[in-house]
Amino acid sequence: MVELPAAVDGTQRDETVAGFDALPAGTYNLMPAGAKATDKGISIEFDVYDGPHQGRKTWANLAFNSRNETARRIAHRLITNLAFACGTTALTDTDQIMGRVVAAKITVQKNDPTRNNINDFLPYRPAAAFPPPTPQAHAQPVPPPPAPPAGQAMPDNAPWRQPGAQ
Repeated sequence: MVELPAAVDGTQRDETVAGFDALPAGTYNLMPAGAKATDKGISIEFDVYDGPHQGRKTWANLAFNSRNETARRIAHRLITNLAFACGTTALTDTDQIMGRVVAAKITVQKNDPTRNNINDFLPYRPAAAFPPPTPQAHAQPVPPPPAPPAGQAMPDNAPWRQPGAQ
């Protein structure tokens, strides 16, 4: 058991604190605020930059290491569009996109009646109020990674770690 440093009065709750419900469908200015590696790829955290939902968070989970080829293609397409919206053609590290404001059209999906609705992202583009920075470099597009052989784990082959992605 953990003792709290002070008594908490539950009647003084803040009803303005947003829960974990999905954002309503719409176009949002988002700012990448963090990223972490997952067993399936990368999860990028975004803060809603402005508007009535300013400060809310949403995540894009990019399944680069999925066994599903369609999931890998979608992840590749989304990171490519995000790199473009952030003004880079040679994305090698997620730190390059942190703090850049991008626009994304968000839809709401309900895949499982036992879970909350989730957000789904449509292609990113530069935010209208924030012109994209000058591209950092020119690189050839990187094709999505091939599927692993049956029964083997997916190797770490995110698009920015592919030969020629620099």
